[in-house]
Amino acid sequence: MKRIYAEIFGRHAADVIEGASGIKTRGIKVDGGGASDAKPPVCELAVGIPFSGTAADDGAISGGVVCGFVTAAEAGPLMKALADHFGLGEAPLERPDGPADILSELLNIIIGLTGAEWSEHGFEMDFGPPVVVSGRPDFELPESAQIYHIAIRLENGPDVNTVAAFWK
Repeated sequence: MKRIYAEIFGRHAADVIEGASGIKTRGIKVDGGGASDAKPPVCELAVGIPFSGTAADDGAISGGVVCGFVTAAEAGPLMKALADHFGLGEAPLERPDGPADILSELLNIIIGLTGAEWSEHGFEMDFGPPVVVSGRPDFELPESAQIYHIAIRLENGPDVNTVAAFWK
């Protein structure tokens, strides 16, 4: 079931990215699922959101989702499009923490939609506020975590690397 949760997250991520930025996606690739599988690349720009809840088929589950880019520079076109969509203009992009703030807002929207659909599949969860995890290779995940690397492929740009991790 956790793979289904990861796929749901990926689908919502792609939909929100397209809707909020106007940048088309050309597919979603989901890898992993075993403990320590699917380690994504270390992202220079990344944010995460922790969650915890109860799944009807699996009991108590904790986890988190992360969204990021290998380099902050490659995120530029998407960050600009998102800043425009959110009505923020160029100002946030000029601040050192501006791109992470924009990515945090994007991830909040994605996890909100994802959480609603997870609930339809029997996973009731609460999620925390976004946390900047830029440059961290392990995201402080337990070794037992089932990790899914979800690459959202942009039509004219780099992949948006996302991760969904689940553990007891």
